[in-house]
Parts: sequence; C-alpha cells; structure tokens
Amino acid sequence: MSWSLVAAVLLALVLRADFRRVASVRIRAWYLPVIALAVKLGLILAHAPPTPWAQPLMLLLVLVAAALNWRLPGIPVLAAGLFLNLAVIAANGGAMPFPTESYVAAGNPLDPETGQPYSSTLGRPEGLDSRLVWFDDRIPFPPTRQIISVGDVLIIAGGVWLVLGLSRPALLEKVKAPKPFRLWGLPGGES
Repeated sequence: MSWSLVAAVLLALVLRADFRRVASVRIRAWYLPVIALAVKLGLILAHAPPTPWAQPLMLLLVLVAAALNWRLPGIPVLAAGLFLNLAVIAANGGAMPFPTESYVAAGNPLDPETGQPYSSTLGRPEGLDSRLVWFDDRIPFPPTRQIISVGDVLIIAGGVWLVLGLSRPALLEKVKAPKPFRLWGLPGGES
C-alpha cells in the first residue's frame, strides 16, 4: 500500500503541509515496519513459495509498532485494519484469500494452463475452506492491479490520517469545527 502513503504525502503538500513538524515527532519502534517491509520485498523478489509464517509475522511487527505509537493520529484506525487482516490471514493458514472475480477485475491474468489465478507468497485464491471471506482481499483496484480488503481500507485511512495529522496542513488548520448546537428544552440547552 505504499502508493497510498505517496498519495497522502502529495495531498498534504497540496494542502500546504509543514513536514518539519513530522521531524519533531518521536516514533517508537520505527524499525519494526521497516523490517516487515524488508521481509515482504525479500519474499516477493525471491518468488518464495507460500509460507504460513510470513504474513502473520509482518502484520504482527507493524501491529506492535502501532501499539507503541497509539496516541499518534490515525494509528487506532490503522491498527484496527492490521488486526482485521491478521485475523483473516491467521484463520486461513497464513495467506490472504481472494475471490477469482476480484483478481480478474483488478486486471490480473489467469494461468493459461489451469485457468486459475496465480498464488503468491502472500495470497491465494479462495477455496471452500476459506474463512472470514467477507474480510479477505475482495475489492479490486485496477490502477495497481491489486485486490484490497476492508482491513486494507482501514490501514489506508489510518495512514492518510497519520500523514495529515502529523504534517498539519495549513489549509486544514484554517477550517474551524462548527460550534456544537443546543437543542431547545434539553439539559444544557436554551429554554
């Protein structure tokens, strides 16, 4: 989902963000997501066969980092997405299942010999034994040929919130929240 962080940074720049503020934020265990990314890239570049420990390990590393940085903006939403993905992956033997229809809708080719989607280290086609299928990768995203899950949507939203919350764009700072309204006849309201 690195494209979503790039999009968040670009949005922050358009909204006149001050990234000097980000430099002053102390992020605990920042190296854990870096290790998770290195593991993911290593497995992908090595065309490693499906490994049941890889996805849970990567998500757990990032989830620990999120827990240690709980008070940063967007982290609770991001952590909820990580937890949801971890639950689906753990329930499915270490890989994220995906429906064939979503795989094709995202622009991915089927194996010409079998007519089935290609499996990877991190994902495999849904089967009759797949669990928590409504939370697996099922939302096609053709621009990147990816399939994303509800958990991924939460991770993206939390990541965008984190970038915008830490950089505090000037155009967002000028927007003032509306004053709470008072209802007639209710406690605290005008009579």
